[in-house]
Amino acid sequence: MSAVLENELVVDAVGQFCPMPIIKLSQAIGLIPIGRTLQLLATDAGSWHDVPAWARQTTHELVHSEKDGKVFTYTVKRTH
Repeated sequence: MSAVLENELVVDAVGQFCPMPIIKLSQAIGLIPIGRTLQLLATDAGSWHDVPAWARQTTHELVHSEKDGKVFTYTVKRTH
């Protein structure tokens, strides 16, 4: 059984194109405490590859990702 995470912050990048979802994510991750999560909402299809790559490069944890219609939702945990 997995616990439901309460996001510290929701970042809305709906309607914005690359590189804005990643720029907004990069800026927002520093605003939350270590160990907490944020949720990124995006419609840019490139984010499906960009967000996991960003998480690997920055060593933050991509906890969850899903697509619902045209909206991609990502939950990212700040690790440092």
